[in-house]
Amino acid sequence: MKITTITNTVLDDGTTNTQVVIETSRHQHDCGECLFMGCHKEYDLYFCTTNKDLIARYGELGDYISMRPAHLNVTSLNDDHPIQALAVKLRRLNLLM
Repeated sequence: MKITTITNTVLDDGTTNTQVVIETSRHQHDCGECLFMGCHKEYDLYFCTTNKDLIARYGELGDYISMRPAHLNVTSLNDDHPIQALAVKLRRLNLLM
């Protein structure tokens, strides 16, 4: 899977600087309901559109971390945690409140 992020920045001289970042998943994830949301360190980040789970896959043997959105408010995750990084991405896209 691939995700492409395009960022346009207007510079002081009026020109536009365009940055394109393409991220490719590294770990197999076979759920057709999940959206690949990019990578964080060694983790592939997925959002399940069916049950809204946040998933960070990190191993070829099916290793992953997952969390329900309701648990984000009661769990203390540091800013570098892959689930927290995914939550930030989803909030920016208004997919998570």
